[in-house]
Amino acid sequence: MEDLWKTRRPPAPLTWNNLPGKDDAPAQHSGLPDQRVWSVHECAQVFASSCKALQADLKGRPEGDHLVWDKDEKSAMDFVTASMAGNIIPAIATANAIVAGLAVLRAQGILKEEISNCTSVYLRPKVNHRGQLFVPEKTLTPPNPKCYVCAPKPEVGLVCNLQSLTIKDLTTAFKEGLNMQAPDATVEGKGLVVLSSEPGETDHNNHKTLNEMGLNDDCALIVDDFLQNYEVRVRLQQDNEEKSWRIVTDTDTPMPAPAPSPEKAKTANGANGSDEPKPGPSRTRQDSDSDMEIIEEDEDETTVKPPKRRRTEISDEIVELC
Repeated sequence: MEDLWKTRRPPAPLTWNNLPGKDDAPAQHSGLPDQRVWSVHECAQVFASSCKALQADLKGRPEGDHLVWDKDEKSAMDFVTASMAGNIIPAIATANAIVAGLAVLRAQGILKEEISNCTSVYLRPKVNHRGQLFVPEKTLTPPNPKCYVCAPKPEVGLVCNLQSLTIKDLTTAFKEGLNMQAPDATVEGKGLVVLSSEPGETDHNNHKTLNEMGLNDDCALIVDDFLQNYEVRVRLQQDNEEKSWRIVTDTDTPMPAPAPSPEKAKTANGANGSDEPKPGPSRTRQDSDSDMEIIEEDEDETTVKPPKRRRTEISDEIVELC
């Protein structure tokens, strides 16, 4: 706690009977009453009066009953506003309400059988160069059959050297290459757990290579992220020249890794000057997205994936899987 306040001003205790703003004259405000900023003294007074009102409400209820927060009850709203310094109130009434309203409008279009008008609408954090805060798509874009997010059966390829890529590197590939948070991986058709998000469940295999785990070229893994309700089929592709790993979105035509510029080659794997690359994508961020067109205003992807499967027992035995 001592280091917490080395670079910032520590909080100062206040005296209830001598709060800032106690003797100030009422401030003039031309806007709505809810838009006026309260002084510390006013916050304390509203908080105290709301506590008294809630206490009286609780005493008037039958024995064993309890209070229920209601946004339409003044004392409940005053309690939240004063105690939370008003931070929660704008969150309730802004982005969530806007998105809910847009969802209702699209639902009405579906009920009217106006599917062509049910395009995606993006709520931006700030206006774009056209002065738009709400950016609708011009047309209803069908799902990309080769997209590993919105395709009916998402599939990607993982190009790597099975003799050198470890299970720990595989976890990094799923998190960085597929933006997963807690990936689980099992061998397709076998049910054998290769990677688990449960702490300590597969940590003893982190130093093993994929080849040592019995995984071969063209072997398929079913990888799911329970936290995001997302599942994808990952097909392993052996490449003896690959130093790390590379995600291929079109598994029929693997994309070769581009040759980096001399300046990028020196810094791509750290500042130590080592020729051995660190675990991570073998292509630059710009090149790794070369097969995708990202239009901030016009495209969106929704993810609807099956629930997480039940795991099977883990074994250290090396078996031929593929």
